[in-house]
Amino acid sequence: MVRVAILGGTGHVGKTLVEVIGQDPRYSVVVLGRTIPAEKKPGVEYVSINYNDVSSIASTLEENQIHTVISCLMLTEKPIADAESATIAAAERSPSTRRFIASNWGPPTLEEKRNDSPWFPYQLASRDQLRETSLEWTEVVTGYFLDYWGMPYIKTNLTPDLLAVDVVHGVAGIPGTGNEPIAFAYSYDVARVVAEVVSVGEWDEHTYIVGDKLTWNEFVALAESARGRQFNISYDDVNKLANGDITELPNHKDNYHQFPREELRAMYASIGLSMARGAFDLDLSQSVHLRHPDLKMLTVKAMLQNIWRSRQEGPE
Repeated sequence: MVRVAILGGTGHVGKTLVEVIGQDPRYSVVVLGRTIPAEKKPGVEYVSINYNDVSSIASTLEENQIHTVISCLMLTEKPIADAESATIAAAERSPSTRRFIASNWGPPTLEEKRNDSPWFPYQLASRDQLRETSLEWTEVVTGYFLDYWGMPYIKTNLTPDLLAVDVVHGVAGIPGTGNEPIAFAYSYDVARVVAEVVSVGEWDEHTYIVGDKLTWNEFVALAESARGRQFNISYDDVNKLANGDITELPNHKDNYHQFPREELRAMYASIGLSMARGAFDLDLSQSVHLRHPDLKMLTVKAMLQNIWRSRQEGPE
């Protein structure tokens, strides 16, 4: 049984990985974090660590015989990036630890895209650090999580984080021309594929897990069909996005408790600019789920039809 440690395993993507991998008899899961949560998954171990003490983290990895570390930390600011960096250094010191999945869960981290996102430099620093270790490592490339457009009805541990299309209110603010391809993947599908990835022999630097790819214009057409109504559509060109401006959607206000309005707009403008420049145009043929015929991925059309077809009466 392979011992797997998950950083950031108490929320969002991490919680989903803990749920799925924790039920797989091939693995024993340990959640590492600053604190131990009150709510715990049965059969999963929880261990607190001090991210400021590399030696202590290394000892924890060795004491728990951790073979593979999966990072689900959100590398959006330096203290969190430093936490992943410390864990990489600790994993290199730990005799039992052989593999490390760096946090990404989005488009591939590429040097030429460094300036496309404020958090890409943090991700690139982790990759550079991993290249200097003896660890086998990869990052999981998913495109954008499909869960967001099925909320609040889809099964998910993710919190609302919507840009481009507000399916509930029938409004869209499309980044770019709307003809740029965007890759999507459902979080539970990603977790099931990651469970297979952990057991494979060799890793590439980028592990693609993509369920579907289509343009925003195609996405909106499918959403309109599922909801049985026309959407009010606006387009945000590259210049507008580069200036940190976006079309505000009705559902954005639901996130203002988490991010101040201007901070949220800047974040969505940055992501939208990446989309308009092709960062989310991923090659479906590289998705590792294709090597496992029994693993079926949820498509955009199927999700929209399953979630919204019976809810055509308008905003809830």
